[in-house]
Amino acid sequence: PLPSVISAGFTEVDLSSLEVGQPRTVEWRGKPIFILKKSDDMGFCENRDLKTTSGVYNIAIGICTHLGCIPSWSGGEKKYKCACHGGEFDPCGKQIFGPPPRPFDIPPFSVSGNKIILGEEGPEYKKMIALRDSSSNVVA
Repeated sequence: PLPSVISAGFTEVDLSSLEVGQPRTVEWRGKPIFILKKSDDMGFCENRDLKTTSGVYNIAIGICTHLGCIPSWSGGEKKYKCACHGGEFDPCGKQIFGPPPRPFDIPPFSVSGNKIILGEEGPEYKKMIALRDSSSNVVA
């Protein structure tokens, strides 16, 4: 592919500008990506969260795994809520209520300093996916 096509597949996000408890939505390949800087009381999910020197982040494709609606963040309840059919996801992106059959999907990413690059499979992403797959009953 042309270099312009390859570069279009990557989105860079500066994590240092994120506020705790306030997810940012960025677009990657036409999809909403939720990036949440988590507070201590939101817990840490080893197979779904990124831990850096500046904090713990959850990075997820912000599309409900039920029928593809885009959930919104309910800051007071500290969860994502899908208005289409009532699905709910915790700050780790795991489904906790309603019809969604699985957690939010995780986009490929790599870490470079205080930035993440969406669309690139870095070691942090590969470790997260390996942990996720080993903790589920997925048969490859």
